[in-house]
Amino acid sequence: MDALLADPSIAPPSDSRLFSEQVLRLEAPFLCGSPDEAPPAGGKAPAGPPRALVLANPAKVSESAAHARQLGFLTDHDRIVMNGDHVIGQAKRIALQLVADGYTPPNPQDRPIYAIGQRGKAAMLTAIKQMEWGRFISPYDAHIARKLAHVLAGGDLSAPQWVPEQYILDLEREAFMSLLGEKKTQERIAHTLQTGKPLRN
Repeated sequence: MDALLADPSIAPPSDSRLFSEQVLRLEAPFLCGSPDEAPPAGGKAPAGPPRALVLANPAKVSESAAHARQLGFLTDHDRIVMNGDHVIGQAKRIALQLVADGYTPPNPQDRPIYAIGQRGKAAMLTAIKQMEWGRFISPYDAHIARKLAHVLAGGDLSAPQWVPEQYILDLEREAFMSLLGEKKTQERIAHTLQTGKPLRN
């Protein structure tokens, strides 16, 4: 079913609203590889990849710190400083307190990430194709989203499994560097730096 839906030769759905319904159906099953699987003990599974795709394409941004928390960009433990002039001072005080408390950074090897593999990637490619069919995103948005899906799924793993954080970081770096060499990415970066707004090219 997943491979059939992801086939670009299949005609798009007549109602683009099916996209949002499809994302809701895909989010839970592909979090752990299948509806009946639970992630093994010893780590925390990430948020559903389809939701991450909806936020990343087309460049969903927060309107405030509170909105960022609602979107999941900030956690309940992240401190919000209302006055921008006080941000550095607050950060310095927190850093000094962490030093005084003997804080040491966590070992990345102790924080594995649950990668959903090929099956989850197929679901995300389906969602991306439906977003493109429904004109929620541009063809280049879809190109970027496919790169993102590859990273979120942990590459082309044959089965869901826990992987080191560095493994995901390496996939992310590879995707970023390949996109950075493309003209449309460079145009988007320049436009955002100049206007503060995303470019739909």
